[in-house]
Amino acid sequence: MASLTRPNSFLRKALVFQTFISCCVAMIFPYGTSVGDTKLTGKMSPQINLDPPFPYYGGSYQTLQVYEDGFITVGDTQARSVYFFDQGDIEFPTIVPWLARIDAALSQGEVTYRLTTSTTVLNEITAFSAKFVEFINFVPVYAFIATWYNVGTEYYDNSTNNKVNSFQVLMTSDGSKSLVLFDYIRVEWIFSGATYFYTDYDVVENFPPSAIKTEVSFYKGDAATHVKLPVSYEPELFDIVRDSNVNQSSVYAFRVDSSPTNLTAIENTSVMSSTSAETTTTDSVMSSTSAETTTTATPSFMSDKIHQSDTKLIIGLSCAGIFSFLFLVVIVILCCKLKFCKKSAKGRVSPNSFSTNEMMTPSMPTRSHIILRRAE
Repeated sequence: MASLTRPNSFLRKALVFQTFISCCVAMIFPYGTSVGDTKLTGKMSPQINLDPPFPYYGGSYQTLQVYEDGFITVGDTQARSVYFFDQGDIEFPTIVPWLARIDAALSQGEVTYRLTTSTTVLNEITAFSAKFVEFINFVPVYAFIATWYNVGTEYYDNSTNNKVNSFQVLMTSDGSKSLVLFDYIRVEWIFSGATYFYTDYDVVENFPPSAIKTEVSFYKGDAATHVKLPVSYEPELFDIVRDSNVNQSSVYAFRVDSSPTNLTAIENTSVMSSTSAETTTTDSVMSSTSAETTTTATPSFMSDKIHQSDTKLIIGLSCAGIFSFLFLVVIVILCCKLKFCKKSAKGRVSPNSFSTNEMMTPSMPTRSHIILRRAE
């Protein structure tokens, strides 16, 4: 993964535009209270029962809890967020899409979650998982979806700390195998604490190591075993909205019933037998405390469900672009006509000064001239 370099003024503007556009992309699954989500009102949710239990890291867990600070614990942990910061390892089985000090209320964002057996959701998961060797004939029993939407940090709106992130987690299982998806829609900050001390805040490669404590990881809960994405604690965390391990920008998929691993795509998706299916592998995007051989997949992903407000914004941007283009075309045509009129007036003389065969006829610009000018 390429390191970030200091952007020039043009690139800075491009990055701002890219951040604006990224908010127009929908989450994989619908979210919010309108689709049955529960809104998190404190730092963590009540325990949510899972039936059948969720297989994770070699264990099996009947409950889970969602935390505002960007992680989900499985099992009866009753952990507090303070246990997860500045630790050498985490002592609870934990799924971590974005561990940081988050305060959704300050940024007027929200954290929502739901446990669903929706046929639509489960069918999409089945169709997606069938593209991988590890999940052939996988029939999920339930899906747990948690969404962090437009969340800031505990230091939100304090000087330069006015950025927000949006991401989503899916946990699903058939009682034997487990699949976890991360989807990163908007990433504007990668720090856990205040950064207003640093004058070069907008230049990410100048961040001191102490400012970036955010991580993406899986913890077994034995205080010794975990798997992390290599971009954890690095400026390259910003790239997580463009990278992927399933060939779909911002989306990451892992099998987690044993030690979390990337997935192996079936090269010919019409072949459903794991014994005859051809597979393709690439370099792993995971890092682990123990040596493992992992693979990544390159399937097409399930279609996005565009959020209604995002759709309106996209339509508005498209219309604005069309009107701007048409206005530019009209201006170019008027300029061409004005220039032609000036040339005509300059070259026009009285017909009485010339014989008929000496009459001057102003040359008319051809359509190709207009097209060239329009291109200029």
